[in-house]
Amino acid sequence: LRQQQQGHSVYYCDALCAHYFTQQHGGQTRFVLYDDADTLLRKMELAEKLGISQAFISWPETADLLPQLFVKKKEGEP
Repeated sequence: LRQQQQGHSVYYCDALCAHYFTQQHGGQTRFVLYDDADTLLRKMELAEKLGISQAFISWPETADLLPQLFVKKKEGEP
C-alpha cells in the first residue's frame, strides 16, 4: 500500500472515516480506500456512540495496529 500511494495525494473522507487516493493503471483510474489506526479508532468511537459494543477486526490486516487500537486507559482518563 505504501508503494502504491507514493507520488499520490492522500485524502481523508469524513463520511467514510477512511483515507483514500486515486491511481491510474492501464488507462483506468482506481480509487484506493484504506484504514489506519486513526480511522479505525474513529469508526470504533462512532460505533460506541451508536450503541454498537462489538466489532469484527481481521487479524492479518490489523495485527500491527492492535496496540494502538486497544490501549488500556489509566483510571480517570477519558
